[in-house]
Amino acid sequence: MHLRQFEAGDLPAVQELFAGSIRTVCRGDYTPAELEAWANRAGRITAERLLDCYTLVAEEEGRLLGFGNLEPDGHLDCLYTAADSQRRGVAASLCDALEAEARRQGEELLRVEASRTARGFFERRGYQVAAAQLVPVDGEELENFRMAKKLDKTVSHETNA
Repeated sequence: MHLRQFEAGDLPAVQELFAGSIRTVCRGDYTPAELEAWANRAGRITAERLLDCYTLVAEEEGRLLGFGNLEPDGHLDCLYTAADSQRRGVAASLCDALEAEARRQGEELLRVEASRTARGFFERRGYQVAAAQLVPVDGEELENFRMAKKLDKTVSHETNA
């Protein structure tokens, strides 16, 4: 697996991975209507938006395994892995690199809105739930969790991004 910066040409694969991950990986935590409303947001992901952030993709032999991005204000916006790449360390590698970049940028607190599906992943990494919230998405209300992690300035993970 290799991490690298997002490029505009990655957009179709990122959008496909986003929608496919939601429909497959999150299926046990949300209703079919909620999943479709959420997955249909893939078309709202733009290259410009991802290029304006620190966005990484994980790939193997030219195949996209996952992606994640860090907004300039210390907000981890997206962290998605392909359904067939679950439990292979893809999300952990991406998150390590995004946290390292947040430290490099001088952030002391990293924030994320985690889905029901991702909550446990973030809790195991030291994020704490600040609040549950319902987010309106195309006529549905999806529950997620505002979470935050205080970044230790001394921790650093190497990445090949």
